[in-house]
Amino acid sequence: MTTTLITLAVLFGADPYLQPSQPTLAQRPPIYLMTPVTTALFDGDQPPTYEEAPLGRSSEALTSPAPQTFVAPPSTYDPSVIQQPLPYGYAQPFTYGTIGPQPYRLGWSSRYDVAWLPMSDVSGGRGEMEMFEANLAWQKSSGWPYGMPNWILKFTPEFNLRTWQGPGLIDLPPQVYRFAGDFELAAPGRGPWGFHAAFTPAVVSDLQSSVTSDGYNWDGRGYITFQANPQLMLVGGVFYWDRVVDLVLPYAGLVWTPNDRWEWRVLFPKSRVSVFLGNVWGAATWLYGDVSYNSEAYQIVIDNRAVQDKIEIRDWRALIGLRFDNGAVQSFIEGGWVFGREAEFKRHTDLDFDLDTGFIGRMGIRF
Repeated sequence: MTTTLITLAVLFGADPYLQPSQPTLAQRPPIYLMTPVTTALFDGDQPPTYEEAPLGRSSEALTSPAPQTFVAPPSTYDPSVIQQPLPYGYAQPFTYGTIGPQPYRLGWSSRYDVAWLPMSDVSGGRGEMEMFEANLAWQKSSGWPYGMPNWILKFTPEFNLRTWQGPGLIDLPPQVYRFAGDFELAAPGRGPWGFHAAFTPAVVSDLQSSVTSDGYNWDGRGYITFQANPQLMLVGGVFYWDRVVDLVLPYAGLVWTPNDRWEWRVLFPKSRVSVFLGNVWGAATWLYGDVSYNSEAYQIVIDNRAVQDKIEIRDWRALIGLRFDNGAVQSFIEGGWVFGREAEFKRHTDLDFDLDTGFIGRMGIRF
């Protein structure tokens, strides 16, 4: 509990509604423009307890008057990309709007979020279980090879904390940890095609015993995107999740942006619909709803049996939330339901259990 309180204090020590002074053009990190919405795709949650910086406009876009919802391309974008004619039949660049093309911002960025899942009944009369989640990540994006941003290389160190209370008849550890590094190579291209490949090794343990092969997850993903027209992007690929039961999942669907206000990411394993509400208290504001499939696994010690095992927890999450962007700091708050909850052990299968449907609340910041 002490660790949980310290984590909360660190996360909420920064006010997500602060209005930092706008940096000068010379101070802003360079932005490399990609095909529309490419970086808005599911971020490989790696596992999907994270998400990339939410969809939003650049800091220059947010300085425009509140009634304006169309955003001209900022001067800090790579001019050679902006002026590059589209090679597949469009005479003009894609529309730059409140959702618009999603850029890779070169340099470092950070994201921090927490989630709370209150007590829910456990199957088999085994009591109740409560969960708390803290997720931290620091991402470095750069052109690759260095100075030649035809490819984008991203490296993301990640830290995840989970605290568990219950269930009563299964002596789970009070805390488990994940230390990971996500490596992604992307070729967004200037035409209709984009390519992404990533590898995410992770140490997953309660740190109560020496880490064995159960204490590692080796995840990977790869997918291609095709910009069929300025409003529609098609996505196809796969995820591999190294868990108690290894999962090979399709990563497929479409991203549709019919106008400057709406975006539909109809994808598996995470879909989201967003609508731009306008400028509220000096911040661009979006309302969104999403549904995602999640799976996490950790090496643990079961104290009342004095044995080591690996546990996997799977669930579906449906949430509604608000996202705010003042140009330098993004924040979100969301709530909804978690369902289809299962816990499975690698060796001691007699301990497998299900959790009832319950509430989930999340909030976080990106900068």
